[in-house]
Amino acid sequence: MTNNKILQNKIINKITYKILTLFIFSKKKRHKIKEQFFNIYAGNQVQKINSEYKDYWIFTLFFPWGDLGIPCSLMKEFKRKYGGKILVLVNDENRAQVAKLFPSIDEVMTVNKDIYNYIYRNPNFEIKKGNYFEINHWKFYNAPRYQSENFLELYARMMNLDNWSNIESPIFPEEIKNSVSQKIIQMGINIDKTIFISKDSNSFNSKLLSEDFWLKKAEEYKKQGYEIVFNSNQKEYHGYKTIFLPMAEQLYFCSLCKKVLAIRSGFNDLLGIMKLENLEIYYPETMYFSTISPIEQLVEFKRAFKDEPDKTFDENMYRITSMKMYQLNKVEEKIC
Repeated sequence: MTNNKILQNKIINKITYKILTLFIFSKKKRHKIKEQFFNIYAGNQVQKINSEYKDYWIFTLFFPWGDLGIPCSLMKEFKRKYGGKILVLVNDENRAQVAKLFPSIDEVMTVNKDIYNYIYRNPNFEIKKGNYFEINHWKFYNAPRYQSENFLELYARMMNLDNWSNIESPIFPEEIKNSVSQKIIQMGINIDKTIFISKDSNSFNSKLLSEDFWLKKAEEYKKQGYEIVFNSNQKEYHGYKTIFLPMAEQLYFCSLCKKVLAIRSGFNDLLGIMKLENLEIYYPETMYFSTISPIEQLVEFKRAFKDEPDKTFDENMYRITSMKMYQLNKVEEKIC
């Protein structure tokens, strides 16, 4: 099934739903019918995907960048162990572009939110050909058996792998290389002398590292003769140049820079998978995620990861998220 067919089915489904609810005036009833209607629609579409790709391993990738990138890097080892072809399902084109960078993934499909949410609500707990499997640590019921050292091991265990040392790096097509090269020319920067600063994170609380913190870092490198570029969709950031690219292009841009300074985030996982050593990663002093409650994070940590009781929660969090999992020797990691 092509993405166009899925899109057409969604449009037809929306029209059908509107006709069915045309004379239902209760907002509560309309919402309930909508939920049931689209759940049936999504389930039917998922079954069609399973049927069309019955000879494929079908993986749905969790949307945070680290949770997406790590499984992609393990697909080569999965195919070495189990053979066959791999289809991955993602929830937007930005993530599809990144997944396509990994040679061992045979096909990438972008599915709409109804299908994506249906899979999330109806997980399969066994990896079988022609049957979707969501690679999502929250759904890994067998995690307590292993008590993984870090996220890379956790996802390898979820994919039934015993070896996670031979991860696959993305390969950038000429289209992406040329697009980034043109933007570098337009910006008028010397990429070999460029320090790229990415100060935002979806997991750790970015506000724990202040604006002044990043501006001081920028000034330090500027005094050493480097050009500073911030990762931002603003036209400029306190007088510094900015760039905001689709993730696949941003990764290639970073591979060309002299150095990348960043708060620890899933974006860093992608850079680590690329084996980049030009990284300077900063961790906030308090490593509670901003996306979930402290209790939820503690429960998941205790459930899925090895707990070293002689260390604090933050020290344990550093271990399970450290870039050392990618066997990088020159990356600088600092807790602020």
